[in-house]
Amino acid sequence: STSKLDILCEAAREHAYGAKLTGSGGGGSMIALTDTPEACAAAYLADPTPWDVAARALAGVAGGLSLLLVYRGAARVGGPPAGWVAAALAGVQPLLVREAHTAKLDTVALCLALAALERVGAALSQGSYGTLAWAGVAAGLAAGTHYVMAPAGAVVAAAACFAWPVPLRFRRRILPVALAAAAFLFVNPFLV
Repeated sequence: STSKLDILCEAAREHAYGAKLTGSGGGGSMIALTDTPEACAAAYLADPTPWDVAARALAGVAGGLSLLLVYRGAARVGGPPAGWVAAALAGVQPLLVREAHTAKLDTVALCLALAALERVGAALSQGSYGTLAWAGVAAGLAAGTHYVMAPAGAVVAAAACFAWPVPLRFRRRILPVALAAAAFLFVNPFLV
C-alpha cells in the first residue's frame, strides 16, 4: 500500500458502500463501490495532504511551462503569431487543463518532452551542439517520468545522428543519446 491509496480509501468510504485496496507490491489500486463517484472524487480533492498540494503545484507549474515551450517552438517555426495561437490552443485543451491541477506526473513528463523538442529546435537553428546535449537530458527525464514520452528521445537521437550539419565523430554524436539514457535510468522507478 501507499499513503496516497490509504487516503483515497478513507475519502471514498464516506460516500461509498465500501472501499478497499487491491494489487500487490509497492502500490496497487483502490476499489470503491458507490452510487456517487463524483462525491468520492470531491471528498479526496477537498481535503488534500500537504504532499498532494505540493504535487499539484508542481503539475501546475509544469503546465504553465508547457505552454511557454509550445509558444517558443511554434514561434521558432512560424513566428510569434503562430506561437500565440499554438499556446492558446494548448492552453484550452481539456486534458492539459485537467492534468495541470491534479497530482499526476503526466504534466511534468509532457513539460520535459516539450523541453527536449524545443531544445532540439534551438540546437538545429543555432548550431549549438551543447543545446542538443541538454535536449538529450530532458528527453531521458521525460521518458523516465512517463514511458509514453520516449519518442522525444528518438527525436534527439535522429537530430544527433542525421540532422547535424557538420561532420562529427561518433563519440560526439552519441553524447545526447547517452545523456538521455543516463537521465532515464536516473529517474526510472522500476530500476531501483
